Amino acid sequence: MFRKLTMLCAGAAVCAAVRAEADPASVDVFTDCSALVTRRVVPSTDGVARFTTTDSPLAGTFRTTAAHPVVLQKGAARVKGTVVYRAPAGLESATGAYVRVGTVAAAESNGLVRAEGYVRQDGTGVRVETACGRILSIPSANIAGIAAAADWTADAQEWTLTGERDPYTIAYWVAGPRWTPSCILTVSGGAARLQAWAELANNSSGDWTDVVVSLVSGTLARNADAPVAYRTYANAWPSAKRASYALAADGAGEASAPQGDVVYRPVGKISLKKNETRTFSLGETETTVRRLVSWEANEEGDGTLWDVVSFTNTFAGPLDACRVLVQSGGRVLGQGTIAWTEPGAEAEMRLARVRSVTGDCKVFGRGSRKVVSADGATARLEKEAEVVLTLKNTRTEAVTVKVVREVSGEIVQVLPAPREQTTRTSPEIGVRDDIQRVVWNVRLGAGEEKELRLRYRYSVKM
Repeated sequence: MFRKLTMLCAGAAVCAAVRAEADPASVDVFTDCSALVTRRVVPSTDGVARFTTTDSPLAGTFRTTAAHPVVLQKGAARVKGTVVYRAPAGLESATGAYVRVGTVAAAESNGLVRAEGYVRQDGTGVRVETACGRILSIPSANIAGIAAAADWTADAQEWTLTGERDPYTIAYWVAGPRWTPSCILTVSGGAARLQAWAELANNSSGDWTDVVVSLVSGTLARNADAPVAYRTYANAWPSAKRASYALAADGAGEASAPQGDVVYRPVGKISLKKNETRTFSLGETETTVRRLVSWEANEEGDGTLWDVVSFTNTFAGPLDACRVLVQSGGRVLGQGTIAWTEPGAEAEMRLARVRSVTGDCKVFGRGSRKVVSADGATARLEKEAEVVLTLKNTRTEAVTVKVVREVSGEIVQVLPAPREQTTRTSPEIGVRDDIQRVVWNVRLGAGEEKELRLRYRYSVKM
């Protein structure tokens, strides 16, 4: 009963001070379990507005569209209010519990009294700090009603805004809501159908009813150490440029769609109950697919080779880093993760370990020489090494193998010689760099075996 009275009286006081939409007007949902909530605020005639949310806003993350400066302050742990309660009989003078603060109405002559001051929750009762400095601890069983100036209960966040008399919006970060991207790639020969999906979860404190939702790719910086009470201006919020397009297939009418590190995808008005999750399509498009075998040949011994699928992002917008399910002919070929992929770029992911194509890596020392300084002392040893990579295809069909080898030093020779099937970070033999990367794209016929060689120099300090 105490809690119902508390919420009823406190809620009535809050509603009298502010007229705001109960549900968010819009929510921008990020993949890192955070969201930017926007609410419409209609202040009272004195320019004061209060709003209450059981979500905990992240500190220092408020912004406003008000034309004039708005002062934002979080509600204190104690708020001004009036408690009407029954004092224990016979204890009035002994304990000071029977206290009259202000005017007591004739209807309260039956033992109900009013205590005015700062009210805060205290265990199963309330604590009142009166204007004369007296502190009262009132059990909930003795309380007949509470009229608080704001919602001060422990499970709510109350905020006060002053300085603007015209309607405006207030936006703030909360933790909980999130969306998760995913893709399905259906392969048929060298072509495929690429479908993009989103899973939206309303992990907030209440239901969403016709809330305008945008799915945001990327992460904005949030200053969690900023104070919660500060002056904010309409132009003081550094926000990402909002894109007004959804993920569209084939790029129809989207040639000028903005791209970059942070992208907003409006998905319209959505109603979603608290803790409810919904999955829906973001679109689909045709794309090209390339299958190959990949080997990161940076360690000696038998290498681990992977079956890799590579496809082009033919959507108008970028693909988020996400999981991709690859299927063909009603069978699942595998599931992997792709990195952020811009439109027109190629995404690559591993499907499964390959055993029908093997790779072996051996490293041989090919001599060394001393490098002497001007005073005749040995400054360093310059060594030379050769990497021999052996590939063997035991399949009954040809396969393309992408082989990557990184070395630290000066590359002397690459075999096969650099040409169309081999790419290098250094344009010429003999260029010295800390780390150099050599990539072979080797075509192996059925049952064929090939050998790749790389000679390089590196220095050892004495």
